[in-house]
Amino acid sequence: SRRGVVVDNLGMRGCSGTIFSQADASQNKRLFSMLDPDLIMLAFGGNIMPYLTDDKVKSRYVGQLLSQISYLQSVAPEVPILFVGPSDMSTLEEGKRVSFPMLGPLRDALRDSMLTHGVAYFDQLNAMGGLQSMPSWVDAEPALAVSDYIHFTRLGAQKMGEMITESLLREYTLYGLKQRMLKERDQAIEEFEVHN
Repeated sequence: SRRGVVVDNLGMRGCSGTIFSQADASQNKRLFSMLDPDLIMLAFGGNIMPYLTDDKVKSRYVGQLLSQISYLQSVAPEVPILFVGPSDMSTLEEGKRVSFPMLGPLRDALRDSMLTHGVAYFDQLNAMGGLQSMPSWVDAEPALAVSDYIHFTRLGAQKMGEMITESLLREYTLYGLKQRMLKERDQAIEEFEVHN
């Protein structure tokens, strides 16, 4: 298409996001050069939740993701990356639905690490309503998440997609306003210097 947004989506069910660097770097450099994408969006962190038992495992996983980010930045250095963090997901604890214990710490570590490495971060957990929000998505009418308390329904996925899109458009608008203000400021300074 010559207009609009074109999306290439690579669904990786069950993947934790630690496999990109297994691909040939020179081939991926050529691929990204040919496709000339404007953005790489990654969404990982949910599939690892049942296996995150402590800070050591969390730190190792975040480190593995950062090595993948470095790889992607090396094969597509001009392409910005947006990382979509994990959503809320619930487990049963003493007969009650609660967020996985390591979800908050994982979200914080991912957000801080991604931002430190020049990667934009969309906080899906916060967008849902924070920790313990999954039950309200399951109980919504119509339901936004399914009864496994992990996955969105089609409607819930659409709602989250709209939230991500709105966030991107809002930030793009703010960026445009900032650029326009900087340009106007520079022009005013230039005019001032010419007249003085």
